[in-house]
Amino acid sequence: MRTYRHLLLFALSLTMLAGCAKDDFTASATGAGGEITFHIGFAGDARNAQTRVATDALFNSTWEDGDAIGIFAVTHGAALAATDNYIHNVRLTYSGGSWSFDSGVELYWPTGGAHLDFYAYYPYSAAADPTAIPSTVQSDQNGETDGKSNFNAGERLSAKSDNGGSGYGAATTSVPLTFAHALAMVQLTLEASVMPTDPAEPPVVKLTGIIPAATLDLSAGTATVAGASPSADITMHRMAAGNPDEYIFRALVPVQTLSAGTQMFRITSVGTIFRSAPLSGDIALTPGTVETFTIAPAIDDYAVLIPDPVFRAYCLAQFDASGDGNNDGRLSHDEVMAATRIDLWSAGITTVASLEGIRYFKNLEYLNCRNNQLTELNVTGLTAN
Repeated sequence: MRTYRHLLLFALSLTMLAGCAKDDFTASATGAGGEITFHIGFAGDARNAQTRVATDALFNSTWEDGDAIGIFAVTHGAALAATDNYIHNVRLTYSGGSWSFDSGVELYWPTGGAHLDFYAYYPYSAAADPTAIPSTVQSDQNGETDGKSNFNAGERLSAKSDNGGSGYGAATTSVPLTFAHALAMVQLTLEASVMPTDPAEPPVVKLTGIIPAATLDLSAGTATVAGASPSADITMHRMAAGNPDEYIFRALVPVQTLSAGTQMFRITSVGTIFRSAPLSGDIALTPGTVETFTIAPAIDDYAVLIPDPVFRAYCLAQFDASGDGNNDGRLSHDEVMAATRIDLWSAGITTVASLEGIRYFKNLEYLNCRNNQLTELNVTGLTAN
């Protein structure tokens, strides 16, 4: 049976999504008003190009082979239209460190000296309306589709380039397309050292009450939700392990406000469900930013994680009140951490069939379970010398 615990929320901060990868790209055809050259990159960083559209542990973003962007252009000062813009949804594809148009595509500056404003987005869609590009995020961002991470595939990027309000003309050396994140990111750091975990069954975290459906207007550069859209739970992407005592989870979500009272996270670990404490105030998720949270699970009774009734009774008899002195028929975190010795043999106990739960006694230095009914003994996680 699953049990429910409340978690305490600590440390809330905002981090701007940084970026990397800038590449020059020149259209292969010239004529009319001359060739158009693009300088393609991410906002926030001007390092050399790399090959992955993903956001790494330091919030840097890079391109991946096969990624494609769509480009629009309008006469300077004109509004983007759903169809028939001067340049309308021309695809550029990244491969081997360079960009290329589709075969046969030619782009020229307009004759007569007219200036252009440019817009671009990722990922490319053949039917994109630049005023309302569907930007619904995946509900399972820890999974894969066709071998590609749902989390990475959920990126929505946009770029607007109007030369500071003047537009670009044929004399332009290179039009910069500097992409920014149109979605927000939520990151959870889960301190696992004091909660039930199993390396073979990592925790699963759901970000709850999120509206996943949104549209991206390239004029604004923001993927926003419709007010009447239904909410859903998002399974967060688990990052590669770096610290054995913590897990990091991320989710990409449209811009929206999480209301006070929302219990943002639901964590399932080894059959136990934990819920985060309600938010004390509203949180506005904004494009290109990361809302970071750190949760230290506060298990209020470790005894419920010890299924063998004989072993559980022994632990309560020995350690209840040993850490916090309250002798309340429960095993608190302090009481479990204070335990250094388990000696079933000296206590005359020989009927324990399972020591499941012993791994939470992190400071255990001595264990004697001689002549009990054990078929296995797993002391993984006991780190005391």
